[in-house]
Amino acid sequence: MARGWFSHVDYNLALEGCHFSDNGIAVDFDRAENLTVRSSTITGISQVMRDVHDGQDLSFERCGTGDVGNFVIGVQTHAFNNFPSTVGNDVEEVDFTGFADTDCATSVLLQVDNGVRHGWFESLHTLSQNSMEANVKPMSLCRSAGVGYNDVFIPDVDSTLNPTDVAATGTSMFISNTDKMMKFVTGCVEYPSE
Repeated sequence: MARGWFSHVDYNLALEGCHFSDNGIAVDFDRAENLTVRSSTITGISQVMRDVHDGQDLSFERCGTGDVGNFVIGVQTHAFNNFPSTVGNDVEEVDFTGFADTDCATSVLLQVDNGVRHGWFESLHTLSQNSMEANVKPMSLCRSAGVGYNDVFIPDVDSTLNPTDVAATGTSMFISNTDKMMKFVTGCVEYPSE
């Protein structure tokens, strides 16, 4: 599988009205800041791709491959900024589809990568007005936790990426499951690691 939009050390860009489909990683904010994906659709694995692969017994090729095994990821970002005083990246009004039942080892809408600079989380990313299908894992912090980032926090301004069985309103947060980050938090839903 190909990669969709790979933005390396970019700054001040916005993608609007896009459709990313059938990519190992649809949008990769690689050491890039103040980027926005807005009013777009990110399809993990489309029905067309599933039909073609299943019809030709190619199901093993429907996922991206790399150092984390096979995967399909909507948006991947880093935990650090390249430039001082930057604000992180925004994912707004994105419809995430095709991430359920992918047969990939990792199938997730958003992932924080394992790139290391300072050792503390400093990217102020924001999620708002997004939608997702049922039975999908919205966030993975496993790669960043694997290299010592245990202080990740990403706000979901209107709680639209909460699972259907969680009745959250207002702003919610995706945070690292550590004593330091959970000290003053109640009512959390834990997502299992891969």
